[in-house]
Amino acid sequence: MKPTRLAAALTAATLTACGSQPVTTPEPAATTPPPLLIRGDILVPLPHFRWDKGQGCWGAEQHADLRQDARVTITDNTGTTVAMGKLELGSVTMNPADRERAQLCTFTFRIEGVPAGGQFYTVTAGNVTEQFPAAELAQPVRLHAR
Repeated sequence: MKPTRLAAALTAATLTACGSQPVTTPEPAATTPPPLLIRGDILVPLPHFRWDKGQGCWGAEQHADLRQDARVTITDNTGTTVAMGKLELGSVTMNPADRERAQLCTFTFRIEGVPAGGQFYTVTAGNVTEQFPAAELAQPVRLHAR
């Protein structure tokens, strides 16, 4: 065999042998999604709150547990508590027809570091509980005391 034919045959054999083995690309490492920020408010209508000018408002009757610093709990779709926060001082919305009468007490909350990845999350403060799809948590959520 001439040297050029031998080189061509060896090259072909080498390429065939190398080409028969699959080339594997390492899979990217799984990344953990960044934690969520869940923020929102709880609306408490009359007669379920009390208020004092300059002192904010607080829950009454069946909502007496709604007050400044009351615990807000976040659970995931498995029912596991994943984060906790607290309510801010309640603010009063006055009755537009009578500026001396309140009509609504609003408590706000902001909870950082909620683990992402759940399908939905449940927000609970006192006996007010509402569930939200994870996709809706990019915007502030609103809970209603009834």
